Amino acid sequence: MRLGKALTLFFFLLLAGVAAYLSPMAPALSRWGAWPQMPPQKVNFVIAGVTPKYVGYHQAAPEDYSGLTDTLLIAQLEPKTKTVRLLSIPRDTRVNVMGYGWGKINGANVHGGPQMLLNTLENFTGLKLEGYAYLSLEALRDVTDALGGVQINVPIAMKYQDTAAKLSIDLKPGLQTLNGQQLEGFTRFRNDGMGDIGRVARQQDMFKAMTTKLRSPEGLWRFPRAAAALEQNVKADLGREDVAHLLAMLLARPQLETYTVPGDFARFGGRSYWEPNRGALEALIREKF
Repeated sequence: MRLGKALTLFFFLLLAGVAAYLSPMAPALSRWGAWPQMPPQKVNFVIAGVTPKYVGYHQAAPEDYSGLTDTLLIAQLEPKTKTVRLLSIPRDTRVNVMGYGWGKINGANVHGGPQMLLNTLENFTGLKLEGYAYLSLEALRDVTDALGGVQINVPIAMKYQDTAAKLSIDLKPGLQTLNGQQLEGFTRFRNDGMGDIGRVARQQDMFKAMTTKLRSPEGLWRFPRAAAALEQNVKADLGREDVAHLLAMLLARPQLETYTVPGDFARFGGRSYWEPNRGALEALIREKF
């Protein structure tokens, strides 16, 4: 009898522990909860960081995800080799936006929202895109803090101040654990002579470091808080099946491969662009995606 009562008590304590562990994820689970399931074939999604709009001096407007997509990449889940591939598209990439002509890729969302962006990217890359996730400016900061910081190697001293954008960067070189504000500064820093291309490389370093943290015991323990932080800072058209595929890939401890649209700096009409090398891009897509 005592053994039966002890087992019953243990069972309820276990349930209470699981409930407490998952409680931060309650809104995300109700919105996207799904059992992990590997995708049957390659699947591609768009991930975009959207810049805020301002209603006054130094005053950000409520986020409506209609701004410029200054961070933009295509994420591919490849189940056969358990690989996640990221293709970064520099924000100044010159593309033909349907109905608006040639311009920078980061303006497609402003012209016609997510569907315009997806159509432009499909025409540009030839890849079929299943959906999108738009992240607010606070997403990286909040998720990083929920994970307890992320370890990353800062290659050079980074110092920059922009009061209008509320951006303060002051990082010393070396391997270190960055909090949310610091990691945001690391990914947004552009004063290294490489402009947006250098920033893209640091974003890729950030994704690798974030993946490493999520795969660690501490990362797994903090995952519900990170998921809750992400849910509060995202607009997405992903269905439960899409989320099931993403969860299955995460649990499979995938390889992460990062690529950038090949090209070079150029000027057209007095504006600076990243002019893609379309032949090299076609080869990259064919060989890797």
